[in-house]
Amino acid sequence: MSRRRVESMSSGESLNRRPPSSFTPSTSSYSHVSTYRSLQMELQLYSPSVKVYQCHFDDNGPLAVYSDHDQVRGRVILDPSCYHTGKLSISIEGAFIYSSSHVDGDIVPESSSQTPGKRKHVFFSSSTVVPMSPGSEPNSPRSAFRDAFVRRRPSVSSLNLNASAVERSFPFSFDLPRSCRPGEELPPSFTGSMDPGPSSGAIDIIYNVKVVWEANNAEEYPSMVSDRLEVPILFHPDSDFQSMDASPQSPQSWLEMPLRSDRPIPFRCAVTLPTSVTFSRPSSIPYFVVFTTTPRSPDLAKEIAADATISVSLLRQVTVTEQSSQLPTPPHTPSSSSEESDVPRNKLLKRVARSGQSRIIRAAKVLEDSPDFRDKPLPRLPTQTVFTESTTVQNSICIGFPKRPRHQLGDARRHPTLESQAALPDGLHKAKILLQKEMLPCWDQGKIIRFGWTLDERLVVLNEEGVYRLYDLQGDYVQHSLGAEAAELGIIDARIQDNGFVAMTGSLTLLEVKGWDGGRPLTLANPGLPEPPHVWSVIPPDVNISRHVEVLLSVDSTILSVDNLEVVDQRISRGPFTHISPSPNGKSLALLTFSGTLWVVSTDFQRSMAEFETTSVPGADGPIRQVEWCGNDAILVTWDFLVLLVGPFGDTLTFTHSGPTFAVTEPDGVRIMGPDVCDMVQKVPNSSMSIFRPGSTSPSAILYDAWESFTQRLPKADESIRSIRPELAAAVDECIDAAGQEWEPYWQRRLLNAAKFGRGFLDLYNPTDFVNVGQTLKVLNAVRFYEIGIPLTYSQYIHASPSQLVKRLTSRNMHLLALRISAFLSLKPDPVLKHWASAKILRSKPSTTGSGQDAELTGDEEVCKLIVQKFEQLGGADVSYADIAKRAWEVGRSGLATKLLDFEPRASDQVPLLLTMKEDRLALEKAVDSGDTDLVYHVLLHLHKRLTLGDFFRLIESGGPKLTPASRLLEVYAREQNRDMLRDFYYSDDRRVESAVLCLDEASRIQDPEARLASVKAAHKFFSDDKDRAFEAKVMDESTRLLTFQQQLEKESEGKVAFFGTSVNETVRLCILNGMSKRADRIKADFKVPDKRFWYLKLHALTTLGDFEALEAFSKSKRSPIGYEAFVRHLVDAGHPRAAVAYVARPAKYPLFKAFGGAAEP
Repeated sequence: MSRRRVESMSSGESLNRRPPSSFTPSTSSYSHVSTYRSLQMELQLYSPSVKVYQCHFDDNGPLAVYSDHDQVRGRVILDPSCYHTGKLSISIEGAFIYSSSHVDGDIVPESSSQTPGKRKHVFFSSSTVVPMSPGSEPNSPRSAFRDAFVRRRPSVSSLNLNASAVERSFPFSFDLPRSCRPGEELPPSFTGSMDPGPSSGAIDIIYNVKVVWEANNAEEYPSMVSDRLEVPILFHPDSDFQSMDASPQSPQSWLEMPLRSDRPIPFRCAVTLPTSVTFSRPSSIPYFVVFTTTPRSPDLAKEIAADATISVSLLRQVTVTEQSSQLPTPPHTPSSSSEESDVPRNKLLKRVARSGQSRIIRAAKVLEDSPDFRDKPLPRLPTQTVFTESTTVQNSICIGFPKRPRHQLGDARRHPTLESQAALPDGLHKAKILLQKEMLPCWDQGKIIRFGWTLDERLVVLNEEGVYRLYDLQGDYVQHSLGAEAAELGIIDARIQDNGFVAMTGSLTLLEVKGWDGGRPLTLANPGLPEPPHVWSVIPPDVNISRHVEVLLSVDSTILSVDNLEVVDQRISRGPFTHISPSPNGKSLALLTFSGTLWVVSTDFQRSMAEFETTSVPGADGPIRQVEWCGNDAILVTWDFLVLLVGPFGDTLTFTHSGPTFAVTEPDGVRIMGPDVCDMVQKVPNSSMSIFRPGSTSPSAILYDAWESFTQRLPKADESIRSIRPELAAAVDECIDAAGQEWEPYWQRRLLNAAKFGRGFLDLYNPTDFVNVGQTLKVLNAVRFYEIGIPLTYSQYIHASPSQLVKRLTSRNMHLLALRISAFLSLKPDPVLKHWASAKILRSKPSTTGSGQDAELTGDEEVCKLIVQKFEQLGGADVSYADIAKRAWEVGRSGLATKLLDFEPRASDQVPLLLTMKEDRLALEKAVDSGDTDLVYHVLLHLHKRLTLGDFFRLIESGGPKLTPASRLLEVYAREQNRDMLRDFYYSDDRRVESAVLCLDEASRIQDPEARLASVKAAHKFFSDDKDRAFEAKVMDESTRLLTFQQQLEKESEGKVAFFGTSVNETVRLCILNGMSKRADRIKADFKVPDKRFWYLKLHALTTLGDFEALEAFSKSKRSPIGYEAFVRHLVDAGHPRAAVAYVARPAKYPLFKAFGGAAEP
């Protein structure tokens, strides 16, 4: 047990009570000195003020109080009994103490300042260590004798053997961290409960100063091994704020007051979250607001006592972490480790402060530095953070708070006592922040299998059900799926590339996705694996010689190569492997075996390039985390804190980092990201080596030296130029290339000046490369600026093209810089303007009126006007307004989308979007105005499919003359493809004649008698409804009677003769041919067939039958209306001249005889 004595004295009291000279504090601007003692140490703290603070971790004494602009100063005085070799540690820390029943997390072992059952989260820590030895004290002549005495008599080591001995004093000072941004300040000291027991659910914020003395040799000084002194301090940034007890007496004892937002008073308070959970959307966050109604400020006390409101801001912090993948265990080596990895838990601490605006405190988690844990094994490293984003998504949530909570009657039906009412604190409030779905990004698609980045900087997140999303830098996403089969089998792993990915299903088959448009996945050849491979990797198709994706699987001791056609066993015996890494150009592979051998081999496994033993690397501790390529020349191997770069000839470079690292291969190097640094490692370019290598005699180095001599006006410049005159052009090119590879503008200018100097001595030289490199360097220097933060190399810029750089800038909403770069490089500004317009639409407010200010756009008309003016001003005539209008419609701005489409010159882009927006009439009008019949047909068919038939026809009919061409085109289409639709269209438009004609046309095509008769009757009805079509109606009536009579004739002939559908003449002829002369006579009478026609019909019919007797009888029945010449001519033409003789003797005999040349003899 340590003894403590707390003293507080002002500057005046210190004059009357002077400590020994060795205890005299150093000069300090603070007036209060608080003294604390243990067995062998004394701690003095200098503070601007002290406060009596009753809490469970202090003995009710005055504590030092600091604000956010103070320094924690003091000194540590060691007792003479501590005069031996050891180490003095002084530290300050801030911790968040909470109940273990609230949140899952790491339980901090009990100590003198830690209550059992509590958990501790350290959010601020700073320390200093002072090593000491006997020889380091110049004023201790008796040190050797004293050490020998203590060694012989350890029992009296704690006595003051020499009161006059010199006591040692060590001053210290700690700066409290300050932040320039709201939400990063340290939270104030806060005590949640007076009960220190483990069942207490309170939450505390405490600050401590710790002093620890440790002896180096415990056996030599057994009674003076260590000493520890821990002193609490108070941190109150606002002197008017003091936290009170926040423990509720009843969960339902809350009484809220009316809101009075018209009288805001600035104050600060602590906001605590009771639990750390994962919030789904929509959900809510419960929180407590704790403050006091008895502050030091009288104005604040008066205002709170009357009424008050507070404002809370919700801060969204998105942290994407990637857990370290465990190395697969080789089949022949069973695992004997019994350690369990500790899964790091996220603790959430937030603090709200309102001083003009709401603020939220975020505290950073640090490892607790305590000597009690020095003999314990180090914990596992936490997962490495890949992406972190913080955004305020909701603020100005005004809520009221109660003056005095009230109790509800319990089961006992007894009112609470006056003592319990008086114990309740003033100023206590409980509320909830409701979460909308856009506030907290929640992944509700199952377990995440893999995530990565596309070439255009979109985040790809793939889950176990085969659903993958593409997130842009603004948080918007597009979702696709691998199909039902992948969802059923499940996805267990994947490898994401720039332009696609390969996924491994639960049945150990491989699926390839090409591009990011949501295309159908392609199933690769089945490798037939009985279990998942040890490790696998993918060679992208753009660097593969076959131009197809190739998957490398480490199975047992060999590697299987899988593409879309076959599976090839490479038949090697050096496996299994833990890492497979293809080079950026796809020509080499880096393989790491389980024994730690790094093997570099060609992708066809025909040529072994190098080998390296990673087990012999000094300082390498733990498993290897990554094996990546540094360009195409070297390989990077990373451990937890060590990074090793292996060259092509076995030479190595070692880099040490303060925390875990993550390496990303680039075409010309590798990026190494650590906790506080991002390094770019690449091979020194050949041009730079040629110029700057010490002692270099290359033409480019001589040219650079000649330019330097020229700038110094030395005659050596001319001699140097003459010596390299044959190679001068190559030297100029090399200086230009070296300038492009440099990062510092200073060296860029010098190398370009050297190239310019050498170019002046050449008679013929193309300056295109010189100009292009100069432009490129201006662009690269602009994007490398720290405010832009794109550290792009020259090779990456050339490889990706300038348009890709412009796209990366626009995705970050850096439109002005992207526009200037486009103008500088003579690129079209269309992509920049298109993205800018989309961002402007998202930022504006969807209302009908506005102020017209650029930052406060509210009206659709103003936004449309601004976009059009900007396009016309910056030359964006080729920008598709349809794409921008589509974006406006997607965010719910249909009015703005319609206005933007009026400026789209291409109807083929206008019309599809208008149809999507369900602007049917406008889409049809635009299609008709374009004069494109295919486009009109597209609109008509789309509307016919989506609308009901009545609405569809009503839309066309209500268009008037403007839609007449569409109506005609619809008739042409329907007549050829859909007669039912044409019939309905005529009927809806009350077009009777067209309907009748359509019925007749259908009747001519129908073979069924009943259906044909029905069509003719329908035509008769349509004609009858029109007074101007009486003749047509009469004709249809006769046609109906004829068809009905023909049906009767067929029944009489028992179907042997096909009468139906024939004309009147044909019907008469068929009747005569079939011996139905009476029926023929009836038809003649009913349908008023003229005599001449009837005689001709019967003449021809009887001639066809060869019934000349009946013909002669018919001719004698009465005087022939057609004469007898017709009989003679027809019979002679039919080949019956003898039968014609009987009719020659009739009147006009001689002319007939003469006409036929005497063929008719008596």
